[in-house]
Amino acid sequence: MHLYQRRPKPHSFAPSPNADFALGKCYLARQSDLTFGRHRHVPVEWRPVVSWAVLGDITYVLPATNQPDALFFHLDHQRCLFKNVHHEAQDSYLCARVEAIPSAALIEIGILDHSTRIEIAQWARQLGSAQ
Repeated sequence: MHLYQRRPKPHSFAPSPNADFALGKCYLARQSDLTFGRHRHVPVEWRPVVSWAVLGDITYVLPATNQPDALFFHLDHQRCLFKNVHHEAQDSYLCARVEAIPSAALIEIGILDHSTRIEIAQWARQLGSAQ
């Protein structure tokens, strides 16, 4: 197991994917705080995530990868309004598995437009009803 691959602490509650729209803030989260991506052969320190909901000091996020996957939500990098110009901005693919992270551990990098936030919620609902 690598430095960035420790198992995160479990949280007892995950919000339902039946929201009308995702909260939609774009963050960077430490890989060590996430379950998603911990089996990487080459670890990364930070991973992009999109907020789903906030309850108290816990933010529920959808982790992202830059590896295309038909089951993931394709997020064009132009749909995120970044706080700072990112020369390396690239498309991401959101995993539907919601993960809980302490809000203080996240670095905000931007926000999604409202139509994208609605599309993410619709996609999550479709996946939830298919399971």
